[in-house]
Amino acid sequence: QPISSVVGQLIGHDPDSNTTLTYCFVDGNGSIDNSLFVIDENASVRTTTMFDYETDDHNYSIRVGVADEHNFSIERSFTINLLNIVEDNDQDGVEDHYDPDDDNDGFSDLDEQTYGSDPLDPNSVANADPDSLELNGTTVLENQPIGSVVGQLIGHDPDSNTTLTYSFVDGNGSGDNSLFVIDENASVRTTTIFDYESDDHNYSILVRVADEHNFSIDRTFTLLLLNQNEPPFDFKSSANLEVKENQAMGSLVGKLTAKDPDMDSALHFKLVEGAKDNHLFRIDNNGSLFTGAVFDFETNSSFEIRAKVRDRYNLWSKQNFTIKVLNIIEDFDKDGTEDHYDLDDDNDGFSDADELAYGSDPQDPESVANSTPDLLKLNGSTIVENQPIGTIIGRLVGHDPDPYATLSYSQVLEGNGGDLPLDVGPMGVVRTTKVFDYETNDRNYTLVARVTDEHNFSTERSFTIDLLNQIEDLDQDGVEDFYDEDIDGDGFSNEDELAYGSDPLDHRSVINVAPIDIVIQGGEIEENRPAGTLVARFFGIDADKNDSLTYQLVEPGNIEESLPFKLSKRGGLRTTRKLDYELDKHDYFMTIQVMDDMNESFEKSFTIHLINQIEDIDGDGTEDAYDEDLDGDGFANELELEIGTNPTDRYSRPEKPILRAGSGQIDENGTIFLTGGIKANGGAEISDFGFVLSSSVSLDRAESTVYWVRGVGNPQDFKLIVTESPFPGTLYFRTWAGNVAGYGIGPVKKVIIPEAPQPWWGEVEEGAGGWLTSSWFGTFKYYENGWLYHSLLGWLYSSPSKENSVWLWKEGRGWMWTKESAWPYLWWHNTNNWLYLAPSKPGQPLKFYDYSTQSY
Repeated sequence: QPISSVVGQLIGHDPDSNTTLTYCFVDGNGSIDNSLFVIDENASVRTTTMFDYETDDHNYSIRVGVADEHNFSIERSFTINLLNIVEDNDQDGVEDHYDPDDDNDGFSDLDEQTYGSDPLDPNSVANADPDSLELNGTTVLENQPIGSVVGQLIGHDPDSNTTLTYSFVDGNGSGDNSLFVIDENASVRTTTIFDYESDDHNYSILVRVADEHNFSIDRTFTLLLLNQNEPPFDFKSSANLEVKENQAMGSLVGKLTAKDPDMDSALHFKLVEGAKDNHLFRIDNNGSLFTGAVFDFETNSSFEIRAKVRDRYNLWSKQNFTIKVLNIIEDFDKDGTEDHYDLDDDNDGFSDADELAYGSDPQDPESVANSTPDLLKLNGSTIVENQPIGTIIGRLVGHDPDPYATLSYSQVLEGNGGDLPLDVGPMGVVRTTKVFDYETNDRNYTLVARVTDEHNFSTERSFTIDLLNQIEDLDQDGVEDFYDEDIDGDGFSNEDELAYGSDPLDHRSVINVAPIDIVIQGGEIEENRPAGTLVARFFGIDADKNDSLTYQLVEPGNIEESLPFKLSKRGGLRTTRKLDYELDKHDYFMTIQVMDDMNESFEKSFTIHLINQIEDIDGDGTEDAYDEDLDGDGFANELELEIGTNPTDRYSRPEKPILRAGSGQIDENGTIFLTGGIKANGGAEISDFGFVLSSSVSLDRAESTVYWVRGVGNPQDFKLIVTESPFPGTLYFRTWAGNVAGYGIGPVKKVIIPEAPQPWWGEVEEGAGGWLTSSWFGTFKYYENGWLYHSLLGWLYSSPSKENSVWLWKEGRGWMWTKESAWPYLWWHNTNNWLYLAPSKPGQPLKFYDYSTQSY
């Protein structure tokens, strides 16, 4: 119950008429719990704390004095009893305080609290799925024997001390599971011999990693079959390598060929050092040999080159080749003198030397000192929709072989299908002449452009301009606005919003109608419920989606002052004070208004009913408010108050002692220190006291081992030292004390007996001479300060890490990390990659497989 809950009403009597009585707590016998209660101005005893039956005492003693205006007074002690409320979250018949698994999810409350999950939520458990699965090798070399290792499966689970298992599973990506197997070390191995030339090159497997609670994740891996490579052979030319003189640079001389035993092998050719004339030729990747100069038979009739052919894996062969130059009779002007010896080859009256200096062609009588532009490019070819008119698409860039040429640019309209929505400026800048829309316009446009030099020599070229889409999705629902029937995602179609008059581009502008009804949940309240008790909830009915509704009381005047209720804006009606059926009205009438976001409202009237709670301590059929003898012991209430007995307790007499909840602590040596004491002696002298020790919560000797032990000290403060717990895991204890009325027992408490922590190597078998044998780490001898001697690895320095893993330092190798689930794989700090400790016999040298170099 909340703080300030009423325990009862103090009722004093004075034989003098018209006397004013006051009440207060007083010190003395039975006043030990006065601080837990308070007396208000109406003489009601109220709580100052919130009580818990399972952890607090069950009986409390207070001492009260009543005085008249002349300070004549009497004092009296009262015992207040704490009543239990059954709290059983999982409805298994065991109250939560004694239930080791409150939510019945299979994980104890202690484990869940340690883990960080909610012990009251069956959907929150002390376990997590594995969060990653990796395979540290995904390639298979052809022709390897069955059982060859592909790679090591490495899973990770966020939970510590987890045991992971690996298996193939059926599903998407499991088509090639049968070609592989997972061994006991989580290594993926082959079950067949693969051939690169006849088998598939890619294989898909589906693997599952699961923890001990069968929480799991699946992952698909693609394994790649690798080819073994052989060098090319039979390197030669397909025909004699010959070229006629005067052929243009880049003329084909011939083709070099070679063969490769590997299927579908791609061969690449190049010229290499070793011959003096390589610089006069070039060769492409396919072996075609081209001239790199114009040859003249009269000055040189043969050349030597050296070429190399390699496959994709860089195996190669080299060979020297001779190229012959063939003579052609060259007499351009037909004057009987070969051009090599003719000073004016084109017989235009100008010597070849003069024409070469001018830049014209000495073999063309029509040659002039000018050339046509030879290149036209556009450095941009896309338009983004919705850009303004005049947006720059790109710039035309031309080239003229003549130095200092002046170039201009234009759009070729004739024969181009009419005007384009594009403009080409004289400096080559291409701009838009309209705003483009991707959804309604063409997606591609062809621009024919011209570059012209100052002599009106020109070149034309066509370019394709692409219109690009701009994602327009106001409500971010993945449907572009042009195709979206509800652009703003407010649940109303664009067509309906336009018809209604709201904005289809504003999710806050919606179609709205007023609420049409209010329904009530509840509507009755029992008397004596504390202020703030929920009486009813009101729910408005509104056809509009996502409307936020608010509620208020509507009546003339200030209705919330005249009614003992308060209505929240969310529709919750609560009391503002405690109601009494014998004093207050039984029916309350009110009108409720509900209002939506658009201030549209609806009103409806309701009646709240006050329900009587039968209050009859002695069960005589007369309610306490009208009963002159509350406890039915034959004495009037007024008379009992005069003589100092309790008018509400027919057994007013000494009671059993009331005990404080004891406390227990355990030190690092396992010694347990228990303390306790009484809260009240029950009105009689304490004759004995001590502790009850048990192996479980129950004191039934058929279910638990129980020891009653006397304490040392006095009844108010006694203790017990237990040098070693008689029970493993948990020691349950209670305080007890006795007087003439019997024995009182305090609430059950417990001391958790911690288990000794286990070292990183886990369980071991101890041998002679201090040698230890681990099921996974092997045989070793451990010394102080982290040093150990391993039967295979020799001297190591160990530094434990999280999740029972360990860093190991070995001279000459440095730091390596491993754990039980990874061994015999070790993560090497020097390379940030894995090492595999190959099996060996004692005395043989260590052998590691290094995954960073893929070698031992």
